[in-house]
Amino acid sequence: MARKNRTRTRRIEMDPARLEKLAEARWKDHVKLREELKFDVPEEEVDALFHRIHDEVSKEVDCTQCANCCIHSTPVLEESDVQRVAVRLGITPEMVKQRYLKTDSDGDLVFAAKPCPFLDDKRCSIYEDRPQDCRDYPHLHATDMTRRLLNVLGNARTCLIVYEVLERIRKERKRGRGRAVR
Repeated sequence: MARKNRTRTRRIEMDPARLEKLAEARWKDHVKLREELKFDVPEEEVDALFHRIHDEVSKEVDCTQCANCCIHSTPVLEESDVQRVAVRLGITPEMVKQRYLKTDSDGDLVFAAKPCPFLDDKRCSIYEDRPQDCRDYPHLHATDMTRRLLNVLGNARTCLIVYEVLERIRKERKRGRGRAVR
């Protein structure tokens, strides 16, 4: 009787409560991966690798089942973000700043409290008008990923997508298929 050749695909961890422990357990592996990518792989290949795997993983994750980024992250808001939120809420930009924002130690406008004041049952109540930093999260589609790798490692504790992307890149490189262009 012939056996079918089956490849086992690991399920993505979908429990945000377990994510921090998993990321902590993999910290040394992820730091090692960061060093390999930063020093052994051309920048454009690192970007392409992250973009490809991010596209795969993000199709498998429903962020509305997690909302960890809205609970734990502090997005930076630009004046255009403040304006968009103000229009959405029907108030002035100054009122948005007074009610919801503060200036952090770097001089950036950020939400004054965590979780995000617009998080409503794991959904963004201003989704269509959310800040650009929120739109771009988890920032894995950006360029110059080699310069962003330390932040990516930190985001693996918060974002299921980031953790899974790092794990898939790590395993792919371990199997010798770490080049982005095949």
